[in-house]
Amino acid sequence: MKIQGKVGTQRLSDGVEADMRLSRSGSVVTSQSGGQYTEASLGGNMYIGSDLGGTAVTTQGGLSATTPALTLYNPVGSGVNLSLMTVTIGVTASPAAAATFMLAYNLATAAAPTLTTLANVTNAQLTKNGQPIGQCARVSTLAAAPLAFRFLGGTAGAAGIESTNLVDHVDGEVIIPPGVAISVQSTSAAAILASFTWEEIII
Repeated sequence: MKIQGKVGTQRLSDGVEADMRLSRSGSVVTSQSGGQYTEASLGGNMYIGSDLGGTAVTTQGGLSATTPALTLYNPVGSGVNLSLMTVTIGVTASPAAAATFMLAYNLATAAAPTLTTLANVTNAQLTKNGQPIGQCARVSTLAAAPLAFRFLGGTAGAAGIESTNLVDHVDGEVIIPPGVAISVQSTSAAAILASFTWEEIII
């Protein structure tokens, strides 16, 4: 079977059949079309859940069921997987001791978390209406203390935090199936603001 392509860039419309693009050396050319997540955002499948601006959440020291800084839950029977893209943490006050921040999970075998106060959730396409299937809360109670699985960095001690801001580009490495919850936890009590960005993918 012979596969043919066309050398050079092409200007095409949606739905048009076209040749693969080749370089002058005969290699197949691939490239990222726009921003990494532009297609998912334009499709309306990307969401951002965050603590309310200026309203920090103080974590407990160690893995806790009662004071996660931010929780993302995929309801049982949702019909989608939540593909985690980014986690951000901003430390708003110097903790009393060194604090390492982490993601932790509760399995689908556990009861659903109690979502006391929902987070500020928006579609990544900021003017698009509609709510996500995933549920994000700034105040929640988990069924049990979760298990840590990803560490995000932290502060070296109780000294000045110097505007500590942590960004974890997960880029879809973590998938949250129906019934599973993840949350931001800390090894020491710390006042933080956090956010999750996720894509919802039909199963």
